Amino acid sequence: MNEGQVQKFVVLRDYHQRTKHYFHRYAAGPGYLDWESQPEPFRFYRGARHFPLMRFEADRHQTPFFDALYASLPPEPVNVETVSQLFFHSFALSAWKAVSGSRWALRCNPSSGNLHPTEVYLLAGDVAGLHEVPALYHYQPYDHSLELRAVCRNLSCWVDFLAPLPASTLIVGLTSIFWRESWKYGERALRYCLLDLGHALAALAYSAAALGWRLALLPEVAPSKLAALLGVDRQKGPEAEHSDCLVAVVSEGSLDWGAVAGWQLTAEKIDSVAAAVRPDPPNRLSSTHRPWPVIEEAAEALAYDRIELAAPPQRSISEHSIRPLGARFLIRRRRSVQKMDGTTAIAKADFIRLVERLWQSGLPVAALGREPAVHFGFYVHRVEGFVPGLYFLARSQLGLEWFQERTRQTWRWQKVADFSQEVLFYLLAEGDVRRIAQALSCHQDIAADGAFAVSMLAEFEPRLKASPWEYARLHLEAGALGQLLYLESEACGLRGTGIGCFFDDPVHELFGLEDRTFQVLYHFTVGGGLEDPRLQNLEAYHHL
Repeated sequence: MNEGQVQKFVVLRDYHQRTKHYFHRYAAGPGYLDWESQPEPFRFYRGARHFPLMRFEADRHQTPFFDALYASLPPEPVNVETVSQLFFHSFALSAWKAVSGSRWALRCNPSSGNLHPTEVYLLAGDVAGLHEVPALYHYQPYDHSLELRAVCRNLSCWVDFLAPLPASTLIVGLTSIFWRESWKYGERALRYCLLDLGHALAALAYSAAALGWRLALLPEVAPSKLAALLGVDRQKGPEAEHSDCLVAVVSEGSLDWGAVAGWQLTAEKIDSVAAAVRPDPPNRLSSTHRPWPVIEEAAEALAYDRIELAAPPQRSISEHSIRPLGARFLIRRRRSVQKMDGTTAIAKADFIRLVERLWQSGLPVAALGREPAVHFGFYVHRVEGFVPGLYFLARSQLGLEWFQERTRQTWRWQKVADFSQEVLFYLLAEGDVRRIAQALSCHQDIAADGAFAVSMLAEFEPRLKASPWEYARLHLEAGALGQLLYLESEACGLRGTGIGCFFDDPVHELFGLEDRTFQVLYHFTVGGGLEDPRLQNLEAYHHL
């Protein structure tokens, strides 16, 4: 590492350490919720022209079926209908909840605290039925529309802009408004913004797969370049958007990772878009703000020019029957459960399918363009055919070797015979781990009352030493795996929820990890969900 990288590594390492929860204290937060300053969940550009997108009804048995998304489907053409599909089944509203005169929107992409720090932009060429010239848009979930941010008339050759990517490629830009999360979670908010970025990436990947399209993270990650391209560089203050990443949505041919890794965002390309950005101002989200300087410091340390990308490993898994469950129906009915029934088990076949999809590194995490770096500690409570206990899923041989070298515990290391030899799933210790899962998940009953819970353990310091942006990519991977768990649990007739509150170092102690080679980034639980009878369910776009 050069001196600059060393400094950034120290900042990010210290931020992560500073924002850990412990049994004796929690990371610094606001202490209470100031409802007067609660951020507006929707960003509008005042005066921007809106392009309404099409909305759709999804039947339970409508194709493509969810399980078919993990194979290659014939690609649909790029037009206003398929672009509408792409956003309607990734970032659109999915429902409203109401109680006692208050209401709040739910979306297809999950978010920590339902606060939705992620904003979405589309850069596209001529799209039939939408616009005849290249343009930059901001996606508006409130009315499922595209807000025009720039008409790129000076971008004479869209093909050259995309090259070496296919000419029909769409580029999606993702940004984060830290304030939306820090309002509730204080200094730990950057972690949640990055996990939500992973949720968003996975939501887009599943929606694209339903169209026969593929997703790839692009290598250009310099925040200043992305901010200029997306037209958010003029934003200042606590409500400003942090430019996170660009994603290529490829709708033709096979995904060429060499072309993806070779794509460049030159100054000329940026200027061709930035010069046309409209002056429409964003709306104000809050009347007052509380600063959290450590978040900005850590975000600055993430700054990096280009990341390395490569084709993810191709892994085959057992043949499973395709359930007659429509992918788009499932995506739009996904919910974050608030309470588990404490009795429902997951069927053995469903659990095996779920674990294999976590391991295979295909949809949705293939979009990250690298070997897996996040592994799973399983707290198994009610899984048919599996004894309760602590299990470990290594998503790579390297991850398994590192874990085995660094754990100080003496585990059983019993390979679970229900999986193929390639799937690295082991029983570590047999026993009732419900209270352990509950205690480590900030004493939340939901971690004990489901069928199982997980701790996502990331290869931490070795990755950060290679690049500071790996801190973001590790969280993206964990968030994307969380979305996989959300959808797989729905497909099993169960419910899931991410748990962002956990006691970091006590988790490491449980798994016998003493150094920072691994760090826990996310918890998740799956089981039989309970509905709150007080809540009223409203249609997603009943307000229009």
